[in-house]
Amino acid sequence: MAEKSFRPLSSPQKVPSYNHNAKAVRKNIKNNIMRDNFTMSTWLLVGGLLQGVAVALLGYLNLLPATVVIAYRIGDNLLMAFGWTKNRYLSDERNPVTPFGVFDPVYLKLAKYFFRMVRELKETAEHSGYLGSATWTSAEDSAANEVMTVMYFGDFESLHKYAHGPFHIQAVKYWSSVVKDCPHVSIYHETYVVPPGQWENIYGNSWPTGLSAASFPIRTAQGNGETEWMSPVIDARKGSLRGMAGRIQSDYLKGYEEKQGEVWDQTYDVDYRELAR
Repeated sequence: MAEKSFRPLSSPQKVPSYNHNAKAVRKNIKNNIMRDNFTMSTWLLVGGLLQGVAVALLGYLNLLPATVVIAYRIGDNLLMAFGWTKNRYLSDERNPVTPFGVFDPVYLKLAKYFFRMVRELKETAEHSGYLGSATWTSAEDSAANEVMTVMYFGDFESLHKYAHGPFHIQAVKYWSSVVKDCPHVSIYHETYVVPPGQWENIYGNSWPTGLSAASFPIRTAQGNGETEWMSPVIDARKGSLRGMAGRIQSDYLKGYEEKQGEVWDQTYDVDYRELAR
């Protein structure tokens, strides 16, 4: 079959896209990591304590700046939301947003569809091929970051079958009916079909997450025919799975690790703490 070529939507750039706003992205990532290090209640308690100290020292007039700023922000967003002033958020063609944020009616309905789909997959996991999922929030912007859910299926056919099932099609039809009028709401998906022996997942000192949090349906010979669920996590510190060549099928890896793989074999036998200092 002849190889096809496709034309990208954007023109070539002088620098890679990941270099755009790289400094701001690094700062946002650091800020978001710090913000996520504590619960919302902890941040509110810290803010309340600082505000209380300020009031005790400066009196209740200290509340005025915060009151003015929050009143301005609420009023400004309400004016844009009701169309009384220009919605400057929508003027950014690259990333138009809405003053309502996650409370936008279309976003809320799409979220409702999505959560129901996940619930349906979990309830029918034995037949739908669903193995598990993990939800992530991007840290590249200071706020209003996108949310991504990584899903794992036993095979591509199971994913394709569900995508053409009645409830997912209902959600697709709703999206098709609103997408033209909602540039501020985005959806996306990426699909990767990974052949056997062409993947690995390593977790060190980690609680179950990603594929390690998935569950595989099994029926044991000693059981009564009922379905049980098995974790995929195994101990790979010793044996054939210790090196990448034992986990991923590759002639290159076999030759490479025969010469360079000693360090992995010694990881749990040698004290590296002195070397790491």
